[in-house]
Amino acid sequence: MAKQTTVFSTPIITPILRFIARVILKIIGWKVNFHNDQLPYKQYVLIGAPHTSNWDFAMMLLVVLDAEVKLNWMGKHTIFPRPFAWFMRWLGGIPVDRTRSTNMTSAIAGIFAERDDLKILLAPEGTRSVNGSKFKSGFYYIAHQAGVPIAMSYIDAERKIIGLEKVMETSGDYEKDLAEIMAYYAPYKGIKGV
Repeated sequence: MAKQTTVFSTPIITPILRFIARVILKIIGWKVNFHNDQLPYKQYVLIGAPHTSNWDFAMMLLVVLDAEVKLNWMGKHTIFPRPFAWFMRWLGGIPVDRTRSTNMTSAIAGIFAERDDLKILLAPEGTRSVNGSKFKSGFYYIAHQAGVPIAMSYIDAERKIIGLEKVMETSGDYEKDLAEIMAYYAPYKGIKGV
């Protein structure tokens, strides 16, 4: 599969956008505790939680530009309408049609097999919820089937910090690993949870 140029890898434009992202983050008072060198892996599933607001997407773009990470993200196919689908893909998006009964986990794991530098961001809750919805299992099984680690980024809206402090390999015991993941995210409140 050919590498796609995205907002995170476009010559001339990416450095300009990175500078703008850093200025915006400074103006709005958010600190980024997340840097590319914290993730010395060629492939991983990056999860971000809690996911409580539409603003999470904008914050994700700013933080990923600031952190100098090149990644893709999964989004509902409905946010890739014509004629703007190319723009959403340039932003790193990969559309997912949840109405089809295809094996999405295997399909995404297959993309990892095709691209040796793939990094995918997923919102494990699948939808925005102030009360903390249950994590969907897809992110876990994608990482496990692809044999890649799960990097856990967080939004701490109370302290205005977005960070990354934990990376884990899946054991295959979903319930055990999920309990560890949920314990990691327990202290954090999303943008709408504050």
